[in-house]
Amino acid sequence: MLTVRFQRNAVAAALAVALSLVLTTGARARGTDDPPNDAGTLITNRGQATYQDDSGVTFTTVSPTITVTLLAVSALVVTPDETQPSASVAPRERVTRVFQICNTGNTPDAYTLTRAEISAPASVHQIYFDADNNGVVSAPPDTLARLNETVSPQVAPGACLNVLAIVDTGDVTPQSTLTMSLTARSNNTTGVNGVVEDAGTIIDAVGNSARLTNPHNASLPPPKLVENRDRITAAAGQTLNYSISFRNSGGVIARQVLVSDELLAGLEYIAGTLQLAGRTLSDAADADEGAVVGRRIEVRLAQVAVDQLIQINFQARVAGAVPSGAAIINTANLSGENFTATNTTDAVVVVDPFGVVYAGHSSGAARIGGARVSLLTDQAGNPLQLPPDVGFTPNEPNVNPFSTDAQGRFA
Repeated sequence: MLTVRFQRNAVAAALAVALSLVLTTGARARGTDDPPNDAGTLITNRGQATYQDDSGVTFTTVSPTITVTLLAVSALVVTPDETQPSASVAPRERVTRVFQICNTGNTPDAYTLTRAEISAPASVHQIYFDADNNGVVSAPPDTLARLNETVSPQVAPGACLNVLAIVDTGDVTPQSTLTMSLTARSNNTTGVNGVVEDAGTIIDAVGNSARLTNPHNASLPPPKLVENRDRITAAAGQTLNYSISFRNSGGVIARQVLVSDELLAGLEYIAGTLQLAGRTLSDAADADEGAVVGRRIEVRLAQVAVDQLIQINFQARVAGAVPSGAAIINTANLSGENFTATNTTDAVVVVDPFGVVYAGHSSGAARIGGARVSLLTDQAGNPLQLPPDVGFTPNEPNVNPFSTDAQGRFA
């Protein structure tokens, strides 16, 4: 009797242990990285154990069925949570930074932004719920989000919603950092844990602004040249080749760059000659970067990368009505979204600035080459000293006296 009682107790203990193992295993069926079960989900569990003793007798037991109903739990995570800069900005920029609200609870939820803070003197211009999650503002369907007021689109458990923060950096100090934080609150009031919130942080390093300069010397303005020179002489009706070149010598991308060149009355643009980096642009305001409207030449660039070189070329003709000796001074302007506007250097064309030596009584028909011409005094009778190397063809050195060229011209 004692032996049988001992065996029965052993059987009961073995069945109890086996049943406990079965129930415990069932309770841990889901991994910790799996998405949560939806609120209202029914979870049932029943244990069964079988044991056979040494004599071959089989014992079986089945536990009662346990049923659990999952209640609604609200949870969210706002990312990123940066501790180091992830990108660069510059003073006087308008940039978009992307936060993300993820529903880590087990019930659909919608969110309201409660705080948006950024380092002074920067400011938050606007915030949008990115309904199509494409990372850019496209309204509709994106929704302008007002703090403590606008409710986001509903977000399913396990899904995320982008939030687009448009920031004006203002006169932020170069070589500093810019920190922005965004806090979001759930709107589900049925959760057993009540309303919850979380905050994310984005940190940017502040670099130098974009700056458009001479391609070979960042301390000089962009050059505008005519026939590869800063000034030339030309005849009425002559075709001239103009160029504008610049480099982004700043610390960030230059955005929405506009190069505009308003031709003076003495120049006539030659249709179809506008080029960007050797590629011909149309004169119409269409999909490419160039456009010519009246006397105004425009080239628009969405962005110019740091250290990127830009070269623009076009042709113009000297108008026939320009009087001899007149100077046509032409300058282009460079402006954009995130840098200080600047002008190019002047491209100067002096139209027929020549004197002519000709034989008397020939009415100018017999020009004399090699004639020696000296300018001795100015209009007031003072001795005349000409500055060197600032003359025009054919007397670029600006020497005095000067010998006329083969056409009898002096300048």
